[in-house]
Amino acid sequence: MDEGHLRALMLQHPIISKKSRAESPLWTLPISNFYDNARTLLFLRQSFFIEEIAGEGKTIMMNVLRERLPRDLSEIHVLSYRGLNREIFSHGGFVRDLLYTVNHAALDGNSYELSRRLINDIVASALETNWKLIVMLVDEAQALRPIDFGFIKDLHNELEEVRIDFVVICCGESPKIRELFRTLSSEQQIGCLDRYFRHRLRLSGYGLEELQDLLEVIDVKRWPTDFGPTWTEFCFPLGYASGFRLANQASLFWQAMKEVHLIRDDKISEPSQNGKLLSRRIFDALGFLAFKGMDKDCPNFEFPKEDWQSAAKFAAKSAWDEKPDATDRPDCSQA
Repeated sequence: MDEGHLRALMLQHPIISKKSRAESPLWTLPISNFYDNARTLLFLRQSFFIEEIAGEGKTIMMNVLRERLPRDLSEIHVLSYRGLNREIFSHGGFVRDLLYTVNHAALDGNSYELSRRLINDIVASALETNWKLIVMLVDEAQALRPIDFGFIKDLHNELEEVRIDFVVICCGESPKIRELFRTLSSEQQIGCLDRYFRHRLRLSGYGLEELQDLLEVIDVKRWPTDFGPTWTEFCFPLGYASGFRLANQASLFWQAMKEVHLIRDDKISEPSQNGKLLSRRIFDALGFLAFKGMDKDCPNFEFPKEDWQSAAKFAAKSAWDEKPDATDRPDCSQA
């Protein structure tokens, strides 16, 4: 493979490309624990929500659910909806958007007609399955309004009348989703809060043990096909052939991230997340290291401490959301 083609393909490599990474999530300890808890709640027909700060892995969690639930629980019907950052000004617009999500051909009509069409379509889909269960994934849930959740609750009630279970899994960014909770409470939608936001699941951050496990998975995960090279081998084929593995340098990586203060403490996050790394910062550093280090690949290759430090400094440059003092943020008001 010539160098130009290799570089072009490298830009799509999962270590660098979030899109490629999201399409095939790594089955790490935090992901595995999250999925086990999610599946337990699903078996118990309990709705739950995912709330994390930017960079914590919300997209990965939703992709894991979207990908694994139909595979593990055959014939389960999953309805996936992504809240829009632009506001939908009418109830009809929200229902029409849901119809579009389920690939319904008829998007015209008034709010009542749209609602009946959507409900009938969902009921018909659920009745075809053995589980008689609809799982609705709502990404960017903070973008929805109380009236939207009121419709979801009405849909829930109608499904129960025909003995179809309905589980809603909401995912939203902290602290924005807390504003939604306050709005639902103030507008007398306590029932929605109790149904859909009683249980919260988290994707635990990466401590040293979890980081070691993540790098071990990267060392054996194959790309771009199941028969291709491993993620590490693709970037460093000569070093990999002579025994280079990212997992062997986990301690150097951890120490470099610690030096630039990317290991969170209780000034930044909840006590349960102390001593943890954000997944986004890990891949910011790994992407920088992989792209910059490809030219250094050789037999008996390994990264010196200075390279890990440079990668960690790159990851720290974009960590505005982790700074306790927001006055250090750049002023974008005139942009």
